[in-house]
Amino acid sequence: MDHGWHIGAGLEQAMHKNFLIVKGMTLMGEGGLKFKRFAFKNHDASRTLPRRYEQSSGNIIQVTMLFVDVAPKLKFNEGNKISPW
Repeated sequence: MDHGWHIGAGLEQAMHKNFLIVKGMTLMGEGGLKFKRFAFKNHDASRTLPRRYEQSSGNIIQVTMLFVDVAPKLKFNEGNKISPW
């Protein structure tokens, strides 16, 4: 059976208002954490390994990744309807 899933969370935090003495510019910090499982499969490894490494059938293969990201952002025109990054 092949299947995959992921779960994650992020946080955005204002660190400094009127950054570099520019009114309406905010320095933001963003952090995120994600865990992804791309595949999960029962596999008969005895067909792919040499005889001296024979294993019982039904081995499980998993492909997973953990993402951790941290990024600074500058937000302009704070308080306006359109606020580019």
